[in-house]
Amino acid sequence: GENWKFVDAVPFRLEIQGKPAGLKPSGVKVFPCKSVYAYSVEGHPSIRAALEVEYYLLRNPEFPSLNAVFRLSGIRNTSLSIKPFFDIRHMYSPSAPAAHSHIFSDRGLSVRAQGKEAVISSTSFTSFSPSASTAQEWFYKLGTGFREERGDGIHFIGESRQLYAPGVLSARLSGEVSVQISCGGESHKPAVELRGHDEKRERARAARLLLPFSKRLDSAAPRWGPQMQTALACRTLCMLDKFDFSSAGLDAPDAGSMWFRNIWFRDAFEGVRNNLPLYLAARKRDLRSLIMHALSA
Repeated sequence: GENWKFVDAVPFRLEIQGKPAGLKPSGVKVFPCKSVYAYSVEGHPSIRAALEVEYYLLRNPEFPSLNAVFRLSGIRNTSLSIKPFFDIRHMYSPSAPAAHSHIFSDRGLSVRAQGKEAVISSTSFTSFSPSASTAQEWFYKLGTGFREERGDGIHFIGESRQLYAPGVLSARLSGEVSVQISCGGESHKPAVELRGHDEKRERARAARLLLPFSKRLDSAAPRWGPQMQTALACRTLCMLDKFDFSSAGLDAPDAGSMWFRNIWFRDAFEGVRNNLPLYLAARKRDLRSLIMHALSA
């Protein structure tokens, strides 16, 4: 029933023969359940190598878990360095890097603050190098969504924060390295990596959710083409499945912004009113639970 921030970013570096390799972004694939970023490796003319990084948020573990997979092709026996930035706090609280502490052990890198813990683990880690200074200055270009008018137009108001960067994790990258970040209370047991199994269940669940809309989606293909049909299916799935917040045993639409992330009566029922055919077609049980919960409040 609460939102906590744990990890802000997971910067990484690829090294070939001890020297940093240039990585040029070459494409992004976004799925309802994951994102895959592709890079070409530069700076070594004799090498034709490519790096893919897949980020997948596991649905089923008890604790929120992010799985990142680094896949390298065209070259072997390279090194991967990861320097994660942590910011463990309640969503309304300020960042406090000095309140964090960390331990590197067989579990991986464990970072704690305010009774919470984030563990970044991998069977491929070979070493951990602590940072001389753990405070990391970080600038958010988009801030928290506020804008201001300047001479050349409307601009986002950027914000700076101090994050916690305990050090650099290293791994040998020869084909694939899988890294998992699990978040929970202090001394929680990180989830076992189940990305492949989890994604199969996620795809099956997506197919079930889209089933009531299959005829309409099929009719979109001859009218707009297969790419537009896929885009429409993904938007429908995200509308059905990606805007809910769990609180008090209820899954319902949240207030729709990163600084709310709570179930608000007005926002939830405005969303229901404007999307009633969608709820009646695919989410009758959730709609009934929302109405009964509101009546009992």
